[in-house]
Amino acid sequence: FKRWGKLDGATGNLLWSGSSPALTCQPMRCSNPKTVALPDDDLLQVSSRVASTGGTEPMVALLHTDGSGTYELWFPNSGVGTRSRIHSVEVDSQGEIWMHMNEWVDGGRIPLRWLTKFDLETGTLTGRQAFGISTNNPLGSVDSPSLDLGPPENSRLIAGTYSRNAPSAQVEGVG
Repeated sequence: FKRWGKLDGATGNLLWSGSSPALTCQPMRCSNPKTVALPDDDLLQVSSRVASTGGTEPMVALLHTDGSGTYELWFPNSGVGTRSRIHSVEVDSQGEIWMHMNEWVDGGRIPLRWLTKFDLETGTLTGRQAFGISTNNPLGSVDSPSLDLGPPENSRLIAGTYSRNAPSAQVEGVG
């Protein structure tokens, strides 16, 4: 999308709008955009864009909902030479921003999955905790947690896990 803004709930009229942070992804597109509301009613939008290194890099935008239509924009993993993307973003009860990210460190097909906090003051990722791997190979085995169940609370992470086993070799026939 090229613009964002606020509509009057009663009339549907546009109250204000601003340019979208997705325009920074041009000439390519932003992929997998996700938006969450922050405690102060501003919006945090995360996505990934094609990086100058040829891979992908995460993009984080803070959209100010004060009627100005302005936003702040960060590329927290920019220039590190990896292919990475934000898989999900959550805000905990204390207003801390948690991101579940995938990073392909070797340029291969198996991403490392990790959990990090995002600091709105500095626009940086603070700390990383690896918690799984994933694979695009349908014949491979994988066990991995999923952060999509919510952010950490009280030093605990609620996570679902999934397992996928490689198919077993089997011979079918009539004896």
